Amino acid sequence: MKKNDYADLEKKLSQYRTSMYIEKDADKIKATAAMSKQAYCETAHHRTISQFEFIYEQVCYIRKRWWFAQIIILLTVWQFINLTGDAGVVRRYTGAAASMFAIMILPELWKNRRNRSIEIEACAYYSLRQIYAVRIVVFVAVDSLLLGIFACAVSFKADIMPVQFAVDFLLPMTVTASICMRTLCSRAISSEYIAVMISIFWTAIWCRFILDDEIYNAVTPPIWTGICVFVFLYLIYAIRRAVCECERCNVTDPVL
Repeated sequence: MKKNDYADLEKKLSQYRTSMYIEKDADKIKATAAMSKQAYCETAHHRTISQFEFIYEQVCYIRKRWWFAQIIILLTVWQFINLTGDAGVVRRYTGAAASMFAIMILPELWKNRRNRSIEIEACAYYSLRQIYAVRIVVFVAVDSLLLGIFACAVSFKADIMPVQFAVDFLLPMTVTASICMRTLCSRAISSEYIAVMISIFWTAIWCRFILDDEIYNAVTPPIWTGICVFVFLYLIYAIRRAVCECERCNVTDPVL
């Protein structure tokens, strides 16, 4: 190819680039970005699952083995109540079993932090707060059903008064559940095993207290009622704190 041909080719390419040049317009770019975002949101809205489907999926994600473990704990307590006549022994095993009953919820609530899936769930359509709220509500509903059936069976078959059942079983269980909820979104506690150790330590203190008949009998029913109400209200507060602070506390956890 001759030198003149190269010059003509370069001239034609330069003219082509000049004719194809598109001047950038910031307003048009912003308008295009806004329209793209709107189209994406409309498409995502049509593909979003309903609230009922979201709750159903969260129920499916929960491993049912922990509910079976709770049922086994209640059946074991039922056997001890029927076979043991010593009130002190019954209180001791009931208090320990109540704490174990509450500890069974820890693996499911902590698996998000253990598997490092918090960052992914924080980017989902449903917020991390909604995910935790649904799981806690599901656990409360199932555990309330199990405890209701167990309380009715104990009241009618084992001749145990509701107040005694509330003190011996519901009180230590509620305290343990409060410990589990408060440690769930704590930045100072990065492992579920620490929460279990704290719960076991509380169980040991409770068993030591209830085995002292002199101290146990000195507490009157109105005082027990007040303690139960206070602990129950604190559990509600702990659940609310866990749900409200789960995003702020969990997303910033360091990688272990």
